[in-house]
Amino acid sequence: MALTADFHSWRMVPGTGELSLQGSVTGADTFYKGALLNITPATGTVEVANADADQFWGINEAQLVAAGAAELVTGWVRGVYWVTGVAGLTTVVTGLTVAATAASDDPADIVISAGGTVGAMGTLLHVEVSGASGYIDLTQRSLIINA
Repeated sequence: MALTADFHSWRMVPGTGELSLQGSVTGADTFYKGALLNITPATGTVEVANADADQFWGINEAQLVAAGAAELVTGWVRGVYWVTGVAGLTTVVTGLTVAATAASDDPADIVISAGGTVGAMGTLLHVEVSGASGYIDLTQRSLIINA
């Protein structure tokens, strides 16, 4: 579900290599603080109304009401992200990649990466409270496994 107000139940963990960048938006839209931002591969622009083919870009730093394309939105693209209010964070999935549910910019809709989700946003490092809060490494978006 799309956000209808700023999402305040998150923060970047200082000293984890956090990096904030600006990206051009796809078009007129409201980018709420804390929204999950995605890149449209065909245009390379940032949007909140994501689709399956989109790639995660970052966490929106401050609310922006964009009047049209090419306005700049600022997002956290690297670092460790702490979030709460997310039912999809459970202890059995620590170490797996997580993603936003398609058509949602709401962090409450973060789930384990699978079909029907946007490209991985990061790796779940630690679950603080099962079914509620945890830490996600935005820098590590793929897993290397030894099979």
